[in-house]
Amino acid sequence: YALISLFDGTATALAAVQGELGYSPTAILLAEIEENVRPFSADLLDISPTPTLWKHSNMTTPDGDPVPVRYLKNVWEALENHAAPIRQMLSILRHAVIGDHPIKVVIVAGSPCQDLTTYGGSRGALGFTGQRSRHFHVIYYILHVLVSLIGKDNVYFVVENAGSML
Repeated sequence: YALISLFDGTATALAAVQGELGYSPTAILLAEIEENVRPFSADLLDISPTPTLWKHSNMTTPDGDPVPVRYLKNVWEALENHAAPIRQMLSILRHAVIGDHPIKVVIVAGSPCQDLTTYGGSRGALGFTGQRSRHFHVIYYILHVLVSLIGKDNVYFVVENAGSML
């Protein structure tokens, strides 16, 4: 499987999915828009917080190969050049799949909720139009791309939210 982790600067999605499935993903596509948070995931995976290409992490696949990771600065970069980062991730996954096993992709997103919660500066009034929370919409586009490329039965996604969201 491959993991797409959006808005997850602390890499908790990786730990949760890996813990649930019991093994590391074959490829990881990370995207975090908050510059001051990016180093946390980069340190955990022993990668640069600003790579423009795929890099090998300190994790290994069940076959013992290093897990390739790409860390995007902006979640919308996943869709640039006809979704090139997503297509590259699927290519990595296809090369690792043995036999007729279907390609599976897990998406975990924790959208920026500062404009959605009652604890934010706008008390939730900005909703999905807020400067940060508007990035939530990228999730739908990424889902559409993945379903178009590998089918809906091969895409799993979880979106978390804050308890104080309106």
